[in-house]
Amino acid sequence: MIRFIDLTGQIYQDDEEKSFAFFDTVRDQFCEFSGCQRWDTVGEFKDDYIGDDINRFLNLIPSSFKNYEWKDIKVSIEGREIDYKPIE
Repeated sequence: MIRFIDLTGQIYQDDEEKSFAFFDTVRDQFCEFSGCQRWDTVGEFKDDYIGDDINRFLNLIPSSFKNYEWKDIKVSIEGREIDYKPIE
């Protein structure tokens, strides 16, 4: 059985940004796709997913994650700030 795992605040306790993983209870290990075991957005997960049954995983993601409003992030490149927001 595959379980959705909410990692928000688990890696850094004061971190409010959402992150998640999937745990395979049969193999007793976290699922890994494209070398990743944790994702911050559904879009990141879709990019990394390798297989033919992505809906099995997407259906486990609660709507609170799918509809989460990601905070804007300030990124500085060569001293110039740009606005960055993850794309779903």
